[in-house]
Amino acid sequence: MRFVRNGIDSFAHRCTRYLPMSPDQIAMLMHATRFRYVDERELQDQIENDVLRPHGIAYAREVILSPKDRIDFLCGSVGIEVKIDGSIQAVQRQLWRYAAQDRITNLILVTTRAKHKDIPSEILGKRVRTVHLLNSIF
Repeated sequence: MRFVRNGIDSFAHRCTRYLPMSPDQIAMLMHATRFRYVDERELQDQIENDVLRPHGIAYAREVILSPKDRIDFLCGSVGIEVKIDGSIQAVQRQLWRYAAQDRITNLILVTTRAKHKDIPSEILGKRVRTVHLLNSIF
């Protein structure tokens, strides 16, 4: 039996370890998940334990991209950055630095801040998806 939720075939994910997923599919999974957290580290832990691991998404955590840059998660060439605070300018600067890295082809910003809605959808020719967790529980 197959269960499809939000366009994602969960049967395939349970049966195939480390099934490649598109950045859109990863973003949809994040958006569909309700998180409970009090700080950014707890949110990162829940993303790891409630989204990446159960869906068999291969990832590395706290990946050093340069002496100055460490991204929260790297799923193949998809970088995931988690922000529960920070000015839009600071977040944009950080995403620009990540987008400048050759090993990054797509970025996903997971944020709880409505002010991050104005993050551009493309930086340096790389697509940026923003997942707003405004309905999650803090």
